[in-house]
Amino acid sequence: MTANQAGSNHRSKPSASAFRSSASAALSGGIFNEKGTMRAIGNKMMSMTKLIGMPTRSDVEVHVDHHYTSKIYSAGSQVSGTVKVNTQQDTAFGFVEINLLGKAIVRREDVHVMTETIQTLLKLYMPVPESAYPSTRLFRRGHTYSIPFSFIIPHQLTSNVCQYEVQTEAVRHHHLRLPSSLTGFEKDDLATSMAKIQYSVRARVFNIDDGSTAQLPAPILESEHPISILAPSPEDPPLVLDKHDLHYVLESTKPVRKNIFSVPTGQITAKTSQPQAIRVSSDGHAASSSSAYIDIAFWPTAPDMLPPQVKIKSTSILAQNWASTRPVQSFPNVGVNREPTTLSTPTIVNATNITPWVQHVHILEDGKSGRTKGGNRGSRDITVIRNSSTQDDGVPITYTCSTQVDFGLPTSSHVFPPTFHSCLISRTYTLEIKVTAGGAELPLLVPVQIFKEQESGRSQASTESELPSWDNVGGEAVYARLREHRRAL
Repeated sequence: MTANQAGSNHRSKPSASAFRSSASAALSGGIFNEKGTMRAIGNKMMSMTKLIGMPTRSDVEVHVDHHYTSKIYSAGSQVSGTVKVNTQQDTAFGFVEINLLGKAIVRREDVHVMTETIQTLLKLYMPVPESAYPSTRLFRRGHTYSIPFSFIIPHQLTSNVCQYEVQTEAVRHHHLRLPSSLTGFEKDDLATSMAKIQYSVRARVFNIDDGSTAQLPAPILESEHPISILAPSPEDPPLVLDKHDLHYVLESTKPVRKNIFSVPTGQITAKTSQPQAIRVSSDGHAASSSSAYIDIAFWPTAPDMLPPQVKIKSTSILAQNWASTRPVQSFPNVGVNREPTTLSTPTIVNATNITPWVQHVHILEDGKSGRTKGGNRGSRDITVIRNSSTQDDGVPITYTCSTQVDFGLPTSSHVFPPTFHSCLISRTYTLEIKVTAGGAELPLLVPVQIFKEQESGRSQASTESELPSWDNVGGEAVYARLREHRRAL
């Protein structure tokens, strides 16, 4: 192997205002002689510098081979390149650390402070052989030093990423899938800054005092190169929904009126089911189409009331971003406890087919006929029923029709990360269909899954076989020097 995967961590940190409070408290306490405190303040000062946009040193840069702004990676993809170090002054160092990182970041804004919770999803270490370092352990000013790296994006996360209590093992199984990036794509991914999944290659240069094991190292140089990942996500069975799942509306009923002041001419119901899941391509530039089937029924208030004209007003895809500062125990889109941040975009409607109304004349079991003199749109169906309890007003007539809406995703302007659930962040999708009939609007909210199949072709194993092994690059010797410091990093 070329890289070792480390465990995850999960932490929350305050914003700049909280830092100012903690720094002021430390300074007023007169503890300048405490190295640990001053080092913590120094690290926060570095974070503050990045936060407010002040220029930082670029003595180290990460170059990813064959990378471009819109490039999208997947599980099994090789991410290789070079870390280049060119310092502005002679710089002594201990070692260089190169990681492939994946993080889930959740932000919450309160009245006085913004908190940020970070969970490390992925952390691969690239062993750097001794031959890549200058023998003097000194980066000389004006000289460029190149350190190659190569990672394989894994298909799964390690089990220690999700060590929290969950309701079912199915939830844990989802939490251990590699999630796709949220934010960072060239196209709009319908994400917000309050919930991010970020991947990057990070290089850090450390200087370790070999004579002291108590002092924790801090990076003297650092650089990060972001990458965007669309991770494979297998197609899951349709959701099992009940009346408690208030995020979805699979059936909608409204009275039909000629105008807002008139009495209802009847009652209309639209009912649908979950459409076929949508498959996105490996690069996210294309997606399969799907179809929504809607059954519509009209119950007139009088025999001479004819059914209204049915139209599909609009169809939209809703991207629901679920975020929590604490690990969740269940799927957030099932139940009523949580609310997502939702962004939407219209779908591409390929075709809409509405069948003619069919009149159903019900004949009661006592032999009374429900035939009327009312007009007829379409065919007639005669049904024998026990009583007219389904007809509140005694009118034994109903009308039914059906609608098929073929739709697609606007992949030319948007990218759609496949549906996923992680410990802190989930991305789900809902199809919103608005049906209009006789002035009544019937909204339907239907869950729809977006999935991505694993690419065929070069497998992860075949790619790894072409790369140097951990032993060949002297990885164990390098790792031994870092073991006592690694936990703090």
